[in-house]
Amino acid sequence: MEIQRTVTRKINPERRIILHQDNASSHTAPKTRQYLTEENVELLDHPPYRPDLRTNDFFTFPKIKNRLRGQRFQSLEEAVDAFKNAVLDLPANEWNKCFENWFERMHMCINLRREYFEKQYSHLKLPTWCRQWSLWDQEWNSIVFSDESRFYLGMHDGPARVRRRRGERRNPQFSVERHVHHTVGVMVWGAIAYGSRSPLIFIRGNMNAQRYIHEPHLLPYLDILADLTFQQDNARPHVARVTIDFFQHNDVTLLPWRPRSPDLSKIEHVWDMMGRRLLNLQRPPQTLEALREELVLAWNEIPQEDIDHLIRSMPRRVGECVAHQGASTHY
Repeated sequence: MEIQRTVTRKINPERRIILHQDNASSHTAPKTRQYLTEENVELLDHPPYRPDLRTNDFFTFPKIKNRLRGQRFQSLEEAVDAFKNAVLDLPANEWNKCFENWFERMHMCINLRREYFEKQYSHLKLPTWCRQWSLWDQEWNSIVFSDESRFYLGMHDGPARVRRRRGERRNPQFSVERHVHHTVGVMVWGAIAYGSRSPLIFIRGNMNAQRYIHEPHLLPYLDILADLTFQQDNARPHVARVTIDFFQHNDVTLLPWRPRSPDLSKIEHVWDMMGRRLLNLQRPPQTLEALREELVLAWNEIPQEDIDHLIRSMPRRVGECVAHQGASTHY
């Protein structure tokens, strides 16, 4: 209530006020509604459970948190003052973009019949995404597929599938012993395209947005492959605002990608090839340095024809996705 009084006192009383808020109990309480009515404040209805349509949730709070990240405050008052100053420092063009994005989200909500959309591109339901690209054929040759993967000493984080007859589940021939406790390993990043691949890059520590855009591997590789479109999944470092701004600033075109679609990502198969090669080594690597050497060999020795074949399979994969109404494909 005190917040509402502060807001309404500072606004011209003759100006029409339309307030947008969610349906929290404090916002919809009879006392709150009575006060807003007395102050001639109109309410804009908001559908329940829709943070994707709230400007504070998709713009203001993430923007301010990003600006204040890493700062430490000695008191609650100091933190509140820093928050206010950060809000006041946002330029007018940023607020204009916020409201433009808000209206775009409303249209997406209508087009998707009120379906919830998350992050930047996940508003694309999988069947819709597949239909959108179902007419592509040679166009897939101009897509750069990228991803990270983690490989451990003695194993990798990809699945291992086998064929067996009914009743052979307990047969040791179809079992692979793995360490169940934490095992040291390395994280790698790579990208593939038709007729090309990037160097295999080792990521030190955990991946975050700053490390992702500042690693000296991304732009040089994309500069070599001019006029190509870059694909990445919707991991947090990839869809962070600082990452999206980085791509826009460097004129990198992104392919909208639906979350939880590993069967459509070509590079997932490359990681699986590398993992199988490590598992089949007669002398598996015992140190991280040896693991890095084997990974570089595995990456470089994958025939480019196999990578090209994976990319040329995209029309079939997308067609199967459409036929299965977005369900998993046999890939």
